[in-house]
Amino acid sequence: MGKRKDSLKEYQGLTPEKLHTHIRKNISIPKYMDLFLFENNISLSKLVQNAINSRIQESQVQTIRKDVEQNIKEENIRKKINEKQKEDPKFKQELQRARLILTQYFNALDINDLIDLDQKKQLILTDFPEMYVDVVRFETWYKKNIDSYQQIKTQYENPIERLIVIKNKYF
Repeated sequence: MGKRKDSLKEYQGLTPEKLHTHIRKNISIPKYMDLFLFENNISLSKLVQNAINSRIQESQVQTIRKDVEQNIKEENIRKKINEKQKEDPKFKQELQRARLILTQYFNALDINDLIDLDQKKQLILTDFPEMYVDVVRFETWYKKNIDSYQQIKTQYENPIERLIVIKNKYF
């Protein structure tokens, strides 16, 4: 099988008259030509112009739908967390406890208290193993990027916000 030829460059080299003739001979218009035709304001029949406009609108609608679906997923996750909190008061207590331990961990890190830091790390490992993975990732990142951490530390006083920002930015 031969390679597919990139026709976009070929079409860009044609004069508007030759391109118009080519389109008339080959009625269908590939999607990659839409923007080129639109930008060069090449006159085509009303039917073809409407087809181009409808394709552009469809792609915009699809983008908007994807954004809306993502927002709905995020909202559903928030609702599930809220439902868990309402159903299980222990969940809220565990969440507060995890925040407290994580805050203590970062405070020990900031004052460079290695003994307390190790204790908090072991506590996270035993009580919150899913959070331990993030802490280990953070530590490896921290060793390589101490200066970046200091900048983030000045921007965010809350240690949990710091971890979230670092996790979103670098992991």
